[in-house]
Amino acid sequence: MAVFFLVFLKKGIVPILIITEMNITKTNVDELNAVIKLEIEKNDYEKKVNDTLADYRKKANIDGFRPGKAPMGMVKKMYGTSVLVEEINKMISENLYKYIFDNKINVLGEPLPSETEQSEVDFENDENFEFAFDVAIAPEFEVKMSKRDKLSYYKIKVSEEMIDNRISQFTRMYGSNAVVDGVEAGTEMLKGAMTQVDEKGEAVEGGIVNDNTAISLEFMKDEESAAKFKDAKVGDVVVFNPVKAYPNKADFAAMLNITKEEAENVTADFKIEIVEINRFSPAEVTDELFTKVYGEGTVKNEEEFKAKIVEELSAQLANDSDYKLSLDVKEKFVKKCDLKLPEAFLKRWIVASNKEVNAEQVEKEFAHYADDIKWQLIKTKIMDDNELKVEEAEIMEMAKDFARMQMQQYGLANVPDEHLQGFATKILESEQERRNIVEKTREIKILNHVKESIKLEDKEVEVEEFNKLFE
Repeated sequence: MAVFFLVFLKKGIVPILIITEMNITKTNVDELNAVIKLEIEKNDYEKKVNDTLADYRKKANIDGFRPGKAPMGMVKKMYGTSVLVEEINKMISENLYKYIFDNKINVLGEPLPSETEQSEVDFENDENFEFAFDVAIAPEFEVKMSKRDKLSYYKIKVSEEMIDNRISQFTRMYGSNAVVDGVEAGTEMLKGAMTQVDEKGEAVEGGIVNDNTAISLEFMKDEESAAKFKDAKVGDVVVFNPVKAYPNKADFAAMLNITKEEAENVTADFKIEIVEINRFSPAEVTDELFTKVYGEGTVKNEEEFKAKIVEELSAQLANDSDYKLSLDVKEKFVKKCDLKLPEAFLKRWIVASNKEVNAEQVEKEFAHYADDIKWQLIKTKIMDDNELKVEEAEIMEMAKDFARMQMQQYGLANVPDEHLQGFATKILESEQERRNIVEKTREIKILNHVKESIKLEDKEVEVEEFNKLFE
């Protein structure tokens, strides 16, 4: 569940604003709620409004007047209220957040117009204004952790099946295709012309025809259909039902070069005249494969090859173990810290800041929202109390790891570090990607600190047992 959560006053963020002094006051409703009032008088905004209107006058095209010659009174009548509102809104935003920062008010979410303290505003007739905002105050609390805090750490066993599957992935990744005369393995790729036929096997007039198609026997789902291609040769014509052979409509539509919607209505048999047969052969587990996967000289024999695979799988499974631990840490410390939140305000704020939810949904799911907010507060507290910082070098390393994983998905292993550096730099140019990577780095740093601070009891489990922990 996505939760929009902001805590202002994070270290190192200093707003640089030149702001008109005005009367701002804060009244505490209780420990978690307050009202901030801003009083804006005519002399706070008058000069800026007049300057803006003078600029409008220079540029305005008003019937009956040359540009810049319209009477100021007319310009004020036409634009005065909208300019005033815009200037007031700007002053509110700048002064409100500066006041929060200067007074070190640790707020949750963002200020909302007060439901009880805001009086009616008349921009047409009033000269002085008062604006009231409800704010939520983050609770004061401590995060205490010691070796008396115990959690299970689930270590997932690397099974022989996992090793065999990974070897199979590599042999397929570096396998090869060869043009052959006939079907032998039942995994060949056939190319040819497909034509819709009737019950007699004759071409249907005006039926579907694709003169250049390819079908994979390996991924054919229907045994009866697959049997029709046994020992087929180039030049043979085979009649089969592609609907039974390939139930996936997207694959079926691509095979016939029709839309998915058109494929929904097709039930007929087709004939294919085979013009080419390609047989895929997985790579053999030899030195050549070891070099392609891990680079020259890294792996010298099959035993070392398997050991390297176990090492990689163990690292991947450790990420899964850490993820489970992070969920358990969150549950434990959210419960242990027992934070009180300004619930009524936060429910309003979640609805106001997220167009995809309504008040009824928030009410129903608020316990989940609340736990996420509490956990964000706890993580920030752990970072601050223990002076944990995310360094730029750590962000780059995390971005390189992300780039490395992307390369591996395309079968590119052993990418030189200078190339990874370039990919990582490109990734970090995206503001959203950078935020994600910073947050991931931050979470790893917090989890590592927790690992050192509490007692972990290792429990070795099979992957099936591990998966059941999430049910």
